[in-house]
Amino acid sequence: MSKLFVLQMIRIIALFGVVCAAAVPASAQSILTFNSAPPACGPVGNILAGGNGMTSGWSLGGATLTNGQPGDPCGGATASKLIEGAAAGGHSTYATTVSFAASTAYTCDIYFKALGSGSARNLLVYADDATFTHGAFAIFRASDGVLTDSTVHSPTTMSSTNTSAAGSWFRVGITLNFNANTGNWMSFYLTNGTTLGSQSYTGDGASGLLLWGPSCRVGSSP
Repeated sequence: MSKLFVLQMIRIIALFGVVCAAAVPASAQSILTFNSAPPACGPVGNILAGGNGMTSGWSLGGATLTNGQPGDPCGGATASKLIEGAAAGGHSTYATTVSFAASTAYTCDIYFKALGSGSARNLLVYADDATFTHGAFAIFRASDGVLTDSTVHSPTTMSSTNTSAAGSWFRVGITLNFNANTGNWMSFYLTNGTTLGSQSYTGDGASGLLLWGPSCRVGSSP
């Protein structure tokens, strides 16, 4: 387990163990919808490594990632299966190299799907800067792709996005701007609930989600 991941988990625990006055409630955040589902079989202008199948450029925390799964949104076999470990804590995959410029809007999204076995899990999309103090968090429910909880920490701004795709896949994500800060953290967490804080739990070693096509690109249009 990397030092960066440990520091990030400490940040997660601290964040949801106290009330943060800088957080903006979900009710005050705008909701966007994608223009189509999906617009293309592959991300455009992606600053994340590994392609649709997440075959490189991703590390793990408390989870395993198995690539080459069949039934991706474009009918291929490039989906990835994220399975939680059996320990307590977070269960995630995160980009090993990503850089968000200051005062620039980015849209980050991913396709995800319920695994169809094990316990029901949902998806937390989380981006942050190097200090882990200006994060943007959004939880999406696997059964219908709906945003169920979110928060963002000043001066970062965020809106969320979601739409359905073929084969029970959902394309979800966030549009964010770190404003005066730069960002270098992009991650996807399993959750066992629909509220923030449910990304830290004791896993069963079998439950998870299918993922495909993670993308971060400059711009505020879904």
